[in-house]
Amino acid sequence: MLDLCKIFGVEKGEKFKIDGYEDIYFIENGYLYYIGDYGEKKSYLKSYLIINDVVGKNIIKIPKKKNFTDDELCVLKNIDKKYKWIARDKSGNLCIFDEKPNKNEEIWDNVIRSDFIELNCYNSLFNSIQWEDEEPVCIDDYVDRESEED
Repeated sequence: MLDLCKIFGVEKGEKFKIDGYEDIYFIENGYLYYIGDYGEKKSYLKSYLIINDVVGKNIIKIPKKKNFTDDELCVLKNIDKKYKWIARDKSGNLCIFDEKPNKNEEIWDNVIRSDFIELNCYNSLFNSIQWEDEEPVCIDDYVDRESEED
């Protein structure tokens, strides 16, 4: 039997996307599943993708969600909506960005040099955001923020 985890380079249960396909996939009990969205209800459906159609395509792993405390979620909810990303640099400073930053040798930075703010007063919070994270955290994935125009 084929080991789908080896073929796709993912762990059992790890969510991922396949370049060129819209769905989110995961592997459980030797089967490839995708997450179907039916209104407010999510369904896990067996996928019948043909392996030859997807071999060699880029696999995009979806980072696991962070577990934020109620206090941390409250802080995130009250950050100006223009700031969409939060990350911690190598020295431990927490920063928010209006554009998705890239990780360089010691900080998260933006080639465009967009707007960012250091949140030094919150460095003791957000312990789940680490320098070792491969991607910055998208704030809107965790809280629903009202914009001032609403």
